[in-house]
Amino acid sequence: MIYRKMHRRSAVLLHGKIGDQIRNVLLATVLIIGSTALVVSMVLIAFANGQRYESVSETFSYVAGELRSSLDDAETVVRMMAYDTNLANCLMTLRYIDADTRKGRQLLDGVRQSVANYCGSNNYISYVNLWQCDAVIGRHTQEKVVRFSRYAPVSTMLDSDQREQLARTALENSGFGSWVFLQEDPGGVYYVRLVRTIDGFEFVNLGIVAVRVNLQRLINDLAKSQDIAWSRIILLGKGDVLHLGSTKDLTSMEAIYRQVWNSRSEYQVATVEKHCYFVVKTQITPLNMLCCYMVLYDQPYRMALLAYGICIFSLLAVLGMVLLLSNRMMRNITRHFDTLYYKMDVYSRGCLESPDVGFDYAQGTDELSLAHRHLDEMAGQIRRLIDDNYVKQLRIREAAFQALEQQINPHFLYNTLSSIQWQAASAGQTQICAMVQALGNMMRFSLAGADVVTIQDELAVVGDYMTIQKLRYEDRLQWTAQTDPALIHMKIPKMTIQPLVENAIKHGLEQMMEEVCVISVQIWTQHDVLYVQVSNNGSVFEEGLLEKLRAGQMKAQGLGIGMLNIDERIRLLCGPQYGLETDNCQGCAVVRAVLSTHLNDREKETEHVENDPG
Repeated sequence: MIYRKMHRRSAVLLHGKIGDQIRNVLLATVLIIGSTALVVSMVLIAFANGQRYESVSETFSYVAGELRSSLDDAETVVRMMAYDTNLANCLMTLRYIDADTRKGRQLLDGVRQSVANYCGSNNYISYVNLWQCDAVIGRHTQEKVVRFSRYAPVSTMLDSDQREQLARTALENSGFGSWVFLQEDPGGVYYVRLVRTIDGFEFVNLGIVAVRVNLQRLINDLAKSQDIAWSRIILLGKGDVLHLGSTKDLTSMEAIYRQVWNSRSEYQVATVEKHCYFVVKTQITPLNMLCCYMVLYDQPYRMALLAYGICIFSLLAVLGMVLLLSNRMMRNITRHFDTLYYKMDVYSRGCLESPDVGFDYAQGTDELSLAHRHLDEMAGQIRRLIDDNYVKQLRIREAAFQALEQQINPHFLYNTLSSIQWQAASAGQTQICAMVQALGNMMRFSLAGADVVTIQDELAVVGDYMTIQKLRYEDRLQWTAQTDPALIHMKIPKMTIQPLVENAIKHGLEQMMEEVCVISVQIWTQHDVLYVQVSNNGSVFEEGLLEKLRAGQMKAQGLGIGMLNIDERIRLLCGPQYGLETDNCQGCAVVRAVLSTHLNDREKETEHVENDPG
């Protein structure tokens, strides 16, 4: 159970580091490959659109050329009529002759015949109107109108208001032709021009000629295709307003036209009623209109969407597979790292027995198996060294106690002190009785076999020692002990406080002849560290005393040997970061023992090893 909990903890730690690194590398690789594939797909689609644009542009160039050619034909017809001298002579004569007269009718027939000769070969000229009016002649006259059409009825031709509107445009341009759109006629466009001649070095207005080009019929014919219906669409607009289109439903085309108008790209891909169109544009200069040419683009567009979909789906699928495989790979790779980390954690806690990890690394030949074997061998060597050293220490201690028992019989000494105490009590010598009792307690405590005692026992022997000293120095000696009751059962090395108190009396009280020596003992904990501090007034420590004693720069004399002994025992039991500290504070000498609060746990582990039959 302990192995599983610790192994899970170490596995989570390693998976959070090594596993994440492996996963991040795999995901980054897949994302780079997937992004590259998407970019390549986009480049290929853009290249395909570019090739499509070149192909469509060839057809569109022909369509735009035909559109411009038809408009140029209408302009040519009007220009030829304006420069025809016979037609000009007839119109000059008509200025002064009534149209209802015989000669007037003959002149009108001649003008009509001339117009018919000019317009007979153009299929997209709906009709031609040539007329004279007050605004043109410059005086009150009868309006004379000549009409010609191959298929349009007279009722659909220009009325008087429309002719007046066109006349104003022609007069404003002073003999130059211009294209005009009439709001009442959205499907046609008019090329209008003032017909003039020179008489006596002055321009004389002879009439106005207006040619209607059937723009709707023109773009419908240019958009016709032998493929499916509406595979080609032509749109014409002025500014951002759609004006005309080869399809009847212009409502659905308005958004596309505005999109093309606002775009700076030469081509667009647009969707209309579940159909996709490839759109190119150009400017029709004579009409100052934007012409959009739309070609059905369903199959290539679906292929492009399919390519995008395949790329995205493949990328997501590969990402899912990478996540699945990376988890399996991490479990296979980090499993042995987890076990190695777990072993190191167990060994660092002081348990040098190789734990059962459910896998035999003795037969493995890879680097991880070698690392496991070397770690186990190192732990075994450390365990053997510790066992050997521990046995040696036990033997040394046993020999020391045997030697002490041979020199002094503790029971004889205790019995003798008890007899002295009884005799002193019988004689009424209470001070001698207390002193003998305190001395017996101190000797019993010092000869006890334990290396580690509780703070309560240590303070008790300090109390016995101070009882003897108080009987000796009386009022010249005062002492206090301050500690948290919760700390009295914590263990410290035996004979830690008493030698420090004895040292404080020697260097404090014995150097003070008349003054009172105050000894203070304070015990507290902070951040898993136990502090035992003994201070006295009347003396100070030499700066760097302990460092000099440890380094051998100063020879230990008297109680200096006891302080060095306490320091070494603390370091041996607690660790090199612990030991004694000396300081001088407000005229008092302060010595501070710094110990580990985990000494109790280590003592229990030692007792367990001593009592283990193995």
